[in-house]
Amino acid sequence: MTDIIQNHKAADAIIIGGGLSGCATAYFLSKGGLRVLIIERRNIASGASGRNGSCITKMDSRTLTSARVRKRLPYVLASLELLKSLEIELETDFDLQQFGAIDIASSENEIDEILEMVRNQSDGGDEKVEFLEREGILSKLPLVGESAIAAKYTETDGSLDPIKLTCSLARTAYNKYNIDILSNTKVIRLIKKRNKITGILTDKGFVNIDCLIINCTNAWLNDFEQEIPIFPVKSIVSVTEKTAPLPLITWESNHLGFYAYGTSQKKGNLLVGTLPVKIPNGPFGHFDESVDYEDLKRHGMLLHTLFPKISEISIIRTWAGVFCMTPDRLPYVGPLPGFDNYFINAGYSNGMCYCPVGSFLLSEYILNNRKTSIPIDVLDPGRFYNQKFELPQSYNYDILERYLGEWDL
Repeated sequence: MTDIIQNHKAADAIIIGGGLSGCATAYFLSKGGLRVLIIERRNIASGASGRNGSCITKMDSRTLTSARVRKRLPYVLASLELLKSLEIELETDFDLQQFGAIDIASSENEIDEILEMVRNQSDGGDEKVEFLEREGILSKLPLVGESAIAAKYTETDGSLDPIKLTCSLARTAYNKYNIDILSNTKVIRLIKKRNKITGILTDKGFVNIDCLIINCTNAWLNDFEQEIPIFPVKSIVSVTEKTAPLPLITWESNHLGFYAYGTSQKKGNLLVGTLPVKIPNGPFGHFDESVDYEDLKRHGMLLHTLFPKISEISIIRTWAGVFCMTPDRLPYVGPLPGFDNYFINAGYSNGMCYCPVGSFLLSEYILNNRKTSIPIDVLDPGRFYNQKFELPQSYNYDILERYLGEWDL
C-alpha cells in the first residue's frame, strides 16, 4: 500500500478520476476548505478531457425539443459565465473563444431540420440563435464550400483548450489549496457497507476510508455502478498544422452523410472530429483508442470538400477518445440514492458546456448543506436507476442520437 493512500485516511474527500469533472470538483472543494485527494488511473486529462475536439456548443443535438432546451439552458449559460471567471481566477489563458458555432445543412432535406432546431432553441429560451441562408453563412464562415446551403448559428458558442483548462484547475488546486494527486493508480472496487462507502481497493493496495467519495469517471462509470445507465461513445479527432489566423469558427455538419465537427484554436491549429469509420462492437468496443487509416482519410476528405479553400493543409496527429451519453443527455450530478458519503459527477456528453458548472454545483451541494445556486434535481444520479434501455449490439453517435431522440426524456 502506498504512503499517500495511508496518509489520506484523514482526507475529507477522495475523487476518482482526473479529468475535467474530477479536477474542477477538486478545485472547488479544496477552495472551500476540504482536504482532497484525486486518484487517477492514468494521468490528468488522459481520458475524454484530453481526447476531444475542444468545441463549446450549448445545444449540440438535432433531436432537442424546446422543452429539452429549456431544461438544459440554465446550466450551459451558467457554465459559460463560469469559464470566463475561471480564466481570470486561475490566471491562465486556456484559449477560451466565443466566436460562435454553426450547424450546417448540406442538402435540401436538412433545411427543415435546421429550421426546427432554430425554433426549438429559440422557444426554449436561447436568444442567441438564428437561421442563416447561404449569404449569412459566408459572413460567418467564408471558407466553407458550396455544399453549405443553410445553417443554425449560435453566437455565444466557441471553443477552448480542454487540456489547459483541466491542468490549470489541478495545478492551482495543488499549489494553492494543497490537494494531492495519485496518478497511475486504478480504483478496482468501492467497498459498500449499508449506506456508506467504507473502503477503496486499488491496484496499489486497499484502504479503509471515512470521508466523501466523488465518482468522476464519466464513460467508465459502469465499472462501479452498473445500475446507472450510461452509453460510451467513441470519437476520432485530428489536428492540423498551425496556420495563419483563419476565419474558421466552431462547426457541425452531416456533410458526406456522417456527423462531423470541428473548430480552430488560438494558436492556429484546426481540429476536426468524426465518428469512427468502423462501428464499435458493443459498449466495450468504444474504449478502443486505436485509429484506423480510414479514419484519417475521412478527415482529410472532409476538410478538402467542406473547406476547399484550405484543402492543402496537413493533418499532423489523430487520436481516439471516448465520451458518454445518458438517456436524456444530461449529466449525473449529486448523491447516489441511499448513500451518505457517495456522490456522482459523470455522464458528460458535452463536457466543455456542462463539466465546469456541474462540478461547481456539486461542490456547492457538499459545502453548503445541500443548497445550490441552480437546482440540481433534474441531474439526480438516481433518475434512471436500474432502468434498462435497449440499444443495438453495435452503435455509433448517429444511431445512439436517434434512440435518445425517440425516448425524448
